[in-house]
Amino acid sequence: MRTRHIGVTPPRSAVPGIAALALAGLLGAQTPGDSARPPYRPGTSIGPFLAVVFSTLPDQEGYGTRVDFSAGMQWDQSFSDAVFIRSGVFYTGRGGKGHDADFTERYIEFPLLLGYRLPDDVRTRIFVMGGAQVGFLFGCKVNEDVRCSDYGSYQSLDYGVLGGGGVFLPMGQASLVLELRVMQGLHELRWGKNRGVTLGGAYMLPLH
Repeated sequence: MRTRHIGVTPPRSAVPGIAALALAGLLGAQTPGDSARPPYRPGTSIGPFLAVVFSTLPDQEGYGTRVDFSAGMQWDQSFSDAVFIRSGVFYTGRGGKGHDADFTERYIEFPLLLGYRLPDDVRTRIFVMGGAQVGFLFGCKVNEDVRCSDYGSYQSLDYGVLGGGGVFLPMGQASLVLELRVMQGLHELRWGKNRGVTLGGAYMLPLH
């Protein structure tokens, strides 16, 4: 007994459309990450920055870590999906804490860092960065009632090297940037060289 196979043959006019849909599906399956996220294209972004600063004066015997904060505006310039420059202007508290003194420095700081986003197929990207910064001292106290100027003149300019890393977290067209920076001062101030760790974040908005 001969078995008959019943099938449905699409009309010839529908074949090109079906082929186009199949090709589009194949291409979409081959590049799932491309449609999921746009790359970090060349451009500028800016946003507020807030951080906790753990600082010390390693040249001062008996001084430990002092906790303060940093706040300002951060600026990024991306040159490609991977490479970017980061800068900004920040108010930062530094210093060190001793047994009988709470040494407090207040700086306006200007960092300049070169960053690199590690390759990945999502917009959540880990990055590393390194560079330098300069800071201008506008306030200094040894204790609540004792200013640094009471001990004579002191330098108002500081500079050092920076290194660190973090992660870009996408939030629509914007990004939440969480980062850690390590700073080592190079200028020998009256009280020694600054050293500190900054842990903070910035909400970066693209400028169109």
